[in-house]
Amino acid sequence: LKTILKCGQYGMEKPLSKIKPTGFNVLVRPEKVENKTAGGIFLPDDVRDKEQHGVQRGMIIAVGKACEHLGEDDVGKVAIFGRYAGAFIKHGEDEFRLIDDSAIKAVEA
Repeated sequence: LKTILKCGQYGMEKPLSKIKPTGFNVLVRPEKVENKTAGGIFLPDDVRDKEQHGVQRGMIIAVGKACEHLGEDDVGKVAIFGRYAGAFIKHGEDEFRLIDDSAIKAVEA
């Protein structure tokens, strides 16, 4: 898996060759929640948590071969998943989630 992604708030410009999901797992890069408003007011953590409403969004980076609900054609799409779904992974400066494909609630086309 050698993917270079560059996409708005999910933007990253380095190859992802060290993390490859296996089985039913999906590698997702969650979108970052802003810590200040457009007017420059810093938001406390509890306010940012309320903005997420129990779900998060993130870009699908890679899909395991045994996934039943998602395929390679879903890479690059935005997934909606539970706030605490999956395992949290830190790879250098980047943060990812390794989520079971059945825990992904929806995919934006």
